[in-house]
Amino acid sequence: LEQERERRQQLERQMAFMQIASQQQQEMLLATKNKMVLAAGLAKLGIWEYDPTTKLFEFGDEFYALYATNAEREGRFMSFEQYIKEFVYPEDYWLFEEEKEFLISGTGEAIFKDFGHRIVRRDGIVRYIVVRRKIARDANENIVRIYGTNQDVTEWVNAEQERQQQAATIKNMAYFDSLTGLPNRQHLNEWLTKELDTARQQQLSGVV
Repeated sequence: LEQERERRQQLERQMAFMQIASQQQQEMLLATKNKMVLAAGLAKLGIWEYDPTTKLFEFGDEFYALYATNAEREGRFMSFEQYIKEFVYPEDYWLFEEEKEFLISGTGEAIFKDFGHRIVRRDGIVRYIVVRRKIARDANENIVRIYGTNQDVTEWVNAEQERQQQAATIKNMAYFDSLTGLPNRQHLNEWLTKELDTARQQQLSGVV
């Protein structure tokens, strides 16, 4: 009886230890997931995956946060056509033609490059998105999954557009008179230099 009691106690201790270890592991996994969610939010990054068999995307709350909505409202699974209809800016539909040919009909080549497009969020705000993808294949080189991320790069796009506009303004100030809008002396000198260089090249070609 004493030995039986000791074995029972030992078994209970082992079970208690395994339960604690399992709980600690779950807590670590949850902490890791929370960190990933936080990092994705700070980077304005939404993670998704596509199943070629069902032809459906799977989106989570982190993904939908970029679109000012959530999985409860939209659903975790969405078709290619539905995504375009619900979120893609109408003038950017054409960017998806090649992907549509492969994802929907199964024809065409699976060549996925990073590309950008505009989205319309649920609150009506237009944002710029960059899409990046990674293909997973089986032993026979068949595509079994497509994993991807959508990243909001609106601030970068706006900053780049502002930089280009400033550069154009500076160039305009350098080459055109601010009062009359006519080309100034610097513009004229550069134009004459360019024309003279062209003329010399033509003369040299004629001599040869």
